[in-house]
Amino acid sequence: SGQWIVDYTYQGAVIGAHHRLDIYNTAADDGSAWVEDHDHFLDFKTRVSTDGPTFSVTNGFDAVNDPDMMTIPDGLVIDGDSINFTLIFIYDDGSASDTVGVAGHLYHGFE
Repeated sequence: SGQWIVDYTYQGAVIGAHHRLDIYNTAADDGSAWVEDHDHFLDFKTRVSTDGPTFSVTNGFDAVNDPDMMTIPDGLVIDGDSINFTLIFIYDDGSASDTVGVAGHLYHGFE
């Protein structure tokens, strides 16, 4: 959980640098968390399953852009300070659309 400063990449090029991403527990506190693009660069919020430093979702509901869906197959928090994952947006017909890389670090203030 926490506030993260991340860069978004698409086909190897940075498409958005230094954006705020929030990860926080759900109300159920049941091994899941919300991943939310707070700056609305890509404008998404989805619920992921968590297991220690890893998190993922397959065809997860996008709470911002109903009925859009997304997959995060490989979310990882490294040493509690760095984050890395792939974000795959899903078209209404269920086919995968754009794949975006997300990487960054935990926000410590005065960035």
